[in-house]
Amino acid sequence: MMALIAAVVRPSLSETNTASQQDARLSTGGATTLRNLNTCVLVILSIIFGLALYGYLGMYPTFLREQLHYAPADAGRVMSIYGLGVLVSAVSGWLGDRFSPRVVLGLSFLVASAIAALLFNGPTDFAAQAVFSFVLGATFSGTIFVNLAACHVKSVTAALAGRASGVFVTSLYGSATIAGYIIGWIVGLAGWTVAGNVQLVLLCLAGAVISLALRPERMAARTD
Repeated sequence: MMALIAAVVRPSLSETNTASQQDARLSTGGATTLRNLNTCVLVILSIIFGLALYGYLGMYPTFLREQLHYAPADAGRVMSIYGLGVLVSAVSGWLGDRFSPRVVLGLSFLVASAIAALLFNGPTDFAAQAVFSFVLGATFSGTIFVNLAACHVKSVTAALAGRASGVFVTSLYGSATIAGYIIGWIVGLAGWTVAGNVQLVLLCLAGAVISLALRPERMAARTD
């Protein structure tokens, strides 16, 4: 594989030969330390998102089968439709670059909260659940995930971009490790509807409010 790359890839594509081009397109702004307001807010949002996203992915198929009595094949189809919603990520990433992260993330968390409420409190037929699942996929993995990752990097200078990405992954997947346990515990105490309302609806609503604390003017921006 290395020999193939050496034979095919042009030297002009290497980082060394493009250093002058990179110097011509610098990013300005961004904090010089990970201890800054935007990163702290984004860590909280990432933890909330991890709990909501992986609570959903872990419990929703079981909810469909145990609570709504879906056949395994139908539950699988609904989850596949969630995956289709993720395909909007290219557009949502563009929105994140064009508009304020306070608006993009705030509205996305708000939409996710509303859709989650419909999932666990609204119509139970296949068509309705499929539509809700598609919209949640577009909102959760297609928009919030993409823009949280981007904002973590934009919150700091280019020299800290790698560490900022690590903070995002740690905060998101750290909370994901306990998301299933928490939602399972709530289900055991109060049932599926309450569990969905607490871990998805309320957490996403909290995320929408916390997003207002972001300060986009302190984030890095490209200069051409």
